[in-house]
Amino acid sequence: MRSKSVRQLQSLLSQWTSITHIHCHGSEEAGVLGAIEQALDRLKEEDEFSLYAVVNCLLVNGSLRVLIDELLQQLDVKRHGKVETVEALAVFLKTHIFSEKERVKLTIVLDQAQALSSLPTSTVKSLLSLPKSISLACPTSSQEPLIRFVTRSELPWNWIHMLNTVSWPISIGFESPTEEECIDLLAEVLESDGVQRRVIEYVVRAVFFECRDANRILEIIRLVCSKYTEKHGDINELKNLKLLPVLEALNETDCFYQDENERDEPINLPLCSKYLLIASFCASHNPPATDRRYFVKFHGKEKRSDARERRAELSAEQREADAKAADLQRIKCIYLALTELYPVKAIDMNVDINAQVCALFYVFRNS
Repeated sequence: MRSKSVRQLQSLLSQWTSITHIHCHGSEEAGVLGAIEQALDRLKEEDEFSLYAVVNCLLVNGSLRVLIDELLQQLDVKRHGKVETVEALAVFLKTHIFSEKERVKLTIVLDQAQALSSLPTSTVKSLLSLPKSISLACPTSSQEPLIRFVTRSELPWNWIHMLNTVSWPISIGFESPTEEECIDLLAEVLESDGVQRRVIEYVVRAVFFECRDANRILEIIRLVCSKYTEKHGDINELKNLKLLPVLEALNETDCFYQDENERDEPINLPLCSKYLLIASFCASHNPPATDRRYFVKFHGKEKRSDARERRAELSAEQREADAKAADLQRIKCIYLALTELYPVKAIDMNVDINAQVCALFYVFRNS
């Protein structure tokens, strides 16, 4: 259950031990990042010297310098020189964040941690060893700096490509909230708005088959209350709730919902992402035996007999049309072959494919 994972996370974050890396994984509906921020906010209220910063690794685009810039921007720390390496970051944090008088406790949250695979493995290892680096950078300090990492991804740490070579952290898996957990959570949030629990129960049970994201259900409840208030008055005074406003609110909060008068704006993908989509399609819709077409110089230009043509057509008709899972390494090879077969002028197509895969998955989940 999600509540058990939340309690485990709160227990780990409330104490400063030798654990310097916690990895939380779960779907978007599980509200993992929200649970992390809520636990850290509570810790910040109890201890004024507790700080935390959230960095979205998708925005980093495989650059350590950008990651450091995002981190220092979230910490609201001004700098006069360049901070572009982990060693320089360790010295900077020791000088500007940690001091002799106040023992600051810093938690760095790396959201969308699967995008860290676009960084070199040695860089990721060095970054996650930052707590030790700060101690080595300033050995004369009387107090050891308190710093730790919390990473968040939909995937477990050992499922993230390349990161499974880095030492494994303490992992906490979050399940999507159950119907009752969702009702309890929303009742606590909407208590200040004066929305009765029976209204929350009705809406949650009406939409739970379609949506399990607590944030979206919260938006649906507020839309339902607004629609009832405009037409009938206070929603808490109604004895019989109707389903139509709930369905209308469900549609209006759907990511695919749009007004009839609004035109759908296309998503503009980078050219390398388009090549990667084509490579993924080729790999998932064709058996590996056909990949030689991308690597043999004169493949397809040789003359074929009528019997061979008929066999090729029959084989194509019998082939299953559904896509099948393809190996990532195979997709990479086809991508590189396509960039060689169909080169693009003035554009460098030699990019980090892992980062492009993460970006395409994020576009898929949010479009």
